[in-house]
Amino acid sequence: MALSAAHLPTICLFLISLQIHAFVASARRARDAHEPFRLKRRNLLNNGLGLTPQMGWNSWNHFYCKINEDLIRQTADAMVYTGLSAVGYQYINLDDCWAELNRDSQGNLVPKASTFPSGIKALADYVHSKGLKLGIYSDAGGQEDPATWAPAIGNSWRTTGDIRDNPDMLEVGNGGMTLEEYRSHFSIWALMKAPLLIGCDLRSMSNETLGLLNNKEVIAINQDKLGVQGKKVKQYGDLEIWAGPLRRGRVAVVLWNRGASQSSITAKWEDIGLNLTAVVDVRDVWMHQTTSSVSGELSATVGSHACKIARDAHEPFHLKRRGLLTNGLGLTPQMGWNSWNHFYCGINEDLIRQTADAMVHTGLSEVGYKFINLDDCWAEQQRDSQGNLVPKNSTFPSGIKALADYVHSKGLKLGIYSDAGGQEDPATWAPAIGNSWRTTNDITDSWSSIITLADQNDKWAAYARPDPDMLEVGNGGMTLEEYRSHFSIWVLMKAPLLIGCDLRSMNNETLKLLSNKEVIAINQDKLGVQGKKVKTDNDLELWAGPLSGGRVAVVLWNRSSFKSSITAKLNDIGLKSDAVVDVRNVWEHTTRSSVRRKLTATVDSHACKMYVVIPQ
Repeated sequence: MALSAAHLPTICLFLISLQIHAFVASARRARDAHEPFRLKRRNLLNNGLGLTPQMGWNSWNHFYCKINEDLIRQTADAMVYTGLSAVGYQYINLDDCWAELNRDSQGNLVPKASTFPSGIKALADYVHSKGLKLGIYSDAGGQEDPATWAPAIGNSWRTTGDIRDNPDMLEVGNGGMTLEEYRSHFSIWALMKAPLLIGCDLRSMSNETLGLLNNKEVIAINQDKLGVQGKKVKQYGDLEIWAGPLRRGRVAVVLWNRGASQSSITAKWEDIGLNLTAVVDVRDVWMHQTTSSVSGELSATVGSHACKIARDAHEPFHLKRRGLLTNGLGLTPQMGWNSWNHFYCGINEDLIRQTADAMVHTGLSEVGYKFINLDDCWAEQQRDSQGNLVPKNSTFPSGIKALADYVHSKGLKLGIYSDAGGQEDPATWAPAIGNSWRTTNDITDSWSSIITLADQNDKWAAYARPDPDMLEVGNGGMTLEEYRSHFSIWVLMKAPLLIGCDLRSMNNETLKLLSNKEVIAINQDKLGVQGKKVKTDNDLELWAGPLSGGRVAVVLWNRSSFKSSITAKLNDIGLKSDAVVDVRNVWEHTTRSSVRRKLTATVDSHACKMYVVIPQ
């Protein structure tokens, strides 16, 4: 089932999505036999499943029959810690060879005792605990052409032989092609609305493979809610144009060079269903660049064995404010302290009282930190006879009321841990009962955890009430600049600022970082719009979010291992390209006046620059 360059023609690809910018006449609708693509949407069973193409991983392409329960568990772990689950990959699929050859006496399939000794239920429980879904292989038999009969019983079906013939799972990362050939493979599968089922070993894939598979702009084309499959619309020998419509009048376009030498390919508007006089913006979704006001046609020189991909120009962030319950609580992100990150279960009432004292005498309470939160392990294992939680007598002998009274006497508030249970994705259901919710896995005091959780949380920006977990600032596992990046991104994302170190013994650098009033003001801004990632160039990232008064908060974040220059163009952050702005560096407390067009800074490895941009 391996895919090679001989089976997938070597190409250089330019996948573009076009958004209509201005019209001389209305964009025409395709309406005759010469239409480039019919608006045939994905008809689905009325069961709520498969609303967009499935995304996940399948065992066959890389492992064939060499699978076992340990491998599947490790793959589920890798799906989470690589961040792939955060961009939409949710399925862990067992392909063939998981079952014994013979069924049991009731005719049921039976997992192989030698490779799945714990059984499928235990494996499914583990996968589900990671927020993922388990898929399992079976076969519909020998009936051909499922597209002609499967719509009555399913939402997706194979249309080809194994992948050496045409669409099947992804071969990206398995080593048989170059990076650019894999980029082309992934781009065409995305355009065709094929399921994006990774087929490599997630545990050992390269950074290049990961960077290809987690491109959010490319994935968005595949997952577009219009649900119309892209197709080939024009061909000149080995030079092809593929296209498909997206929501809001946009079009995804691929210029595909299936030949062996560099060539120029042109897509005319009539080829892709646009009015001949349309003026459009063109978004390159691999390079994350936009070309404005393109008219008539799109041309590109497409090299052998390479590709480029693009999508529409769009707003860098939507003005989605923090919708709140009408209870007067959580009007801005919570600020305070939580016991877990530093103390885990090693808490008692004396520690909590001392922490409340430290919150006051360090001055942190004056800049907004008000909550003293007990995390897990404060309660006995067993409830009382009325079903109430009971504080541990060994560590909280005075009881919670006495502790709360002490904390309140300091002008602070006491928070206490409980759990909503196992229901996942609280952003989809919690707005009816709360003002803030967790959006990520647990945090650890490490650089890899910070960048993973930042990306996981970015997925939920539209819900605008995130909690990517508490702060690790001051716990010793990262450098000062890494902690500054951590704090800056949490601030921009409007995350709760819940300190997780020991307030009683933190150093002056930690205190200075946590008490920066200008940075905190961004987090507590009354507009309440979550900042998000708006542009990325490998590990050099631009994050931004609107503030009250027409201002914009900007973070230039260098996630790479080398000092690098990062530029934010004003139109990248939602301002007019010809605007004149003042730029306030909120860490250095300096201002640059009358800045035009762009903001550029040299940023150290694992560091950031944070600004408030103020239009004049």
